[in-house]
Amino acid sequence: MEAMFAALGGEVSHIALAMHSGLQLLIWSVIAELGQPLIRVVLSVLPFWRNFENLKTGSGKLVWDYIPASTAVALWRATAALACLCGHWQGVPQLFRVGLTIEISYRLNDFVLGALGVRRYSGKPWQVRGVLMLYNSFSILLAVPAAVSYSDDPDVRLLVVLLIGSGAALAAVVPLQYIFNPMTLGGCKALLGLQVVNLMIFLWCRFIVSIYTRNSIHTRVLSMLYARDPTRAYVFAAGIFGVSYGFSGIIAVLLFQRIRKARHAGTKVKHLLKYFQQNKKDNGKENQAYIWSSVKFTDFLIGMPADMMSTGPWCGMRSKGFKKA
Repeated sequence: MEAMFAALGGEVSHIALAMHSGLQLLIWSVIAELGQPLIRVVLSVLPFWRNFENLKTGSGKLVWDYIPASTAVALWRATAALACLCGHWQGVPQLFRVGLTIEISYRLNDFVLGALGVRRYSGKPWQVRGVLMLYNSFSILLAVPAAVSYSDDPDVRLLVVLLIGSGAALAAVVPLQYIFNPMTLGGCKALLGLQVVNLMIFLWCRFIVSIYTRNSIHTRVLSMLYARDPTRAYVFAAGIFGVSYGFSGIIAVLLFQRIRKARHAGTKVKHLLKYFQQNKKDNGKENQAYIWSSVKFTDFLIGMPADMMSTGPWCGMRSKGFKKA
């Protein structure tokens, strides 16, 4: 790790960045695959874990498999965001570049999985895979010059931190929301609060900071790039204002829809719990399994982008809800 940190100091070539990104891709791909059983063992000792025994997601995956997989992705993205954030705050370009290589490795991994239609893209519509592959391509296209040529610029570092950090926060919510056990009234309320906070963070980092502030971060970065290389400024404008804003807008709409549906789901859970109490049905596991199958949790639980986008009408699919095995 020290050798990698030293190699990313000073002048960094595209070849060196590609080599380190490839190394990070190998390391994190192995961690993501081999780490899931370990994550499952760690989570199995927590109280919330037993609530999801034999329950399945809308795509037919066991929740016990989905949570470790999403946790591995969240750790991958959180590491990239934390390294970029520390590198920006402390003014250490090497650490910032390490974070970028980790993020690039994730984007490469996501692109390959989307192209092959495996792992988290298994069974996903081609429209969803195509949109995410395009977004990953432009993310890499913007991250490479940020690491090679502009990591000394504080505005570029701040913009990268905002983009990667908001994505990491969204990824972290996916496994965290299960801890609250949404099949209870208190869990539904806590879940709703978590989703609202996450949407506010996402909107702030992706839109408000860059649009509704005077001399916004995007304006400063675009002006700097145009002064140095107009071609790169045009590529940056296309990537940010075309691809990034478009994709972020889709995710923001999906998050808002889930928040609205989570409010109604809380009311339905409340009525079901009252029914169980009035009819003296005290079998906790059976009651929660019935709630899980009756309340379509897939309509309001936040998932990974491919999962949320796959329930949209544009891909010819409808939400199938969650099922009991």
